[in-house]
Amino acid sequence: MIELKSISKSYGNQTVFQDLNLTFQNGKTYTIIGQSGCGKSTIIRIISGLVEAESGSIYLNNSELTDSNKNLFRKKIGYVIQEGGLFPHLTAKQNIELQSKYFNYPLDEIQVRLNYLLTRTKFSYTLLDKYPSQLSGGEKQRVALMRALMMDPDILLLDEPLGALDPMIRSKLQTELKNIFSKLNKTVVLVTHDLNEAAFFADEIVLLNKGKIEQQDSVHNFFNKPQSEYVRKFISAQRGTAVK
Repeated sequence: MIELKSISKSYGNQTVFQDLNLTFQNGKTYTIIGQSGCGKSTIIRIISGLVEAESGSIYLNNSELTDSNKNLFRKKIGYVIQEGGLFPHLTAKQNIELQSKYFNYPLDEIQVRLNYLLTRTKFSYTLLDKYPSQLSGGEKQRVALMRALMMDPDILLLDEPLGALDPMIRSKLQTELKNIFSKLNKTVVLVTHDLNEAAFFADEIVLLNKGKIEQQDSVHNFFNKPQSEYVRKFISAQRGTAVK
C-alpha cells in the first residue's frame, strides 16, 4: 500500500534520512518508534505530502506520488496530527465534515458516513454542536479521528495521537482505537514514543535510529529476536513492556 524508495530529507544542515527504504503492506497496523529527532513524524508528513523529500519516490498502491496527483492522493489518506489539530472556531460536526463538504459530497452521503463514524467511535450525537474548547481531551481525539476517516481513506496516519492525554483516558482510547483499526481493514501507520503503546497496536514495529531503520518486524520477533545492540538497549530502557 505504501512504499518509500531511496528517500532523503534534510532540514538545513541536519540530515534526517539518507536513502531510506520502507514498505507498509495493505490492511496492517504499523507503529513507528524511536528517540526524539529520529524522523518518526517526518515519515508521516512525507507520506501525507505535507513535507517534500529532496530525493526518492513515494508509491501509494503502486502509483507514484507526484505534484500533479498529490491532491488526489490526499483524498485516500486520513491524518490525525498531535493533539488533534481541530479548528477552534468550528463545531465538532463542522470539523468532521470539513473535507467532505469542501469536495462537494452529497449531504445525504455525508450524514450516512457521520452516523457510521459516531457509532464506531462511541461519540455522543449531543456533542456535535460543541466547540473544541467545550470538549474533553478524549472527545477531541474522537472528533479528530472521525475527521480523518470521513472520506473513507485507504490509509490512516496518526502522529502521537494519544500523547497529550492523561493515563486513564489514554488507556481507554487505546483499547477503542485498536478495536476500530481491526474493523476498518485499512493500512494504519501510528507514530508513538511509547514502546508499550507500539506493541499494543502493531502488527509490525518499525524502530528508527538517527534516520535509519534498526528493525522492522512483528511484535514477537522485535522483543525476542532483536537484530542489533541498539534494539536490545532500546527495549531495556523501556522495561515493563509486555510481549505479545
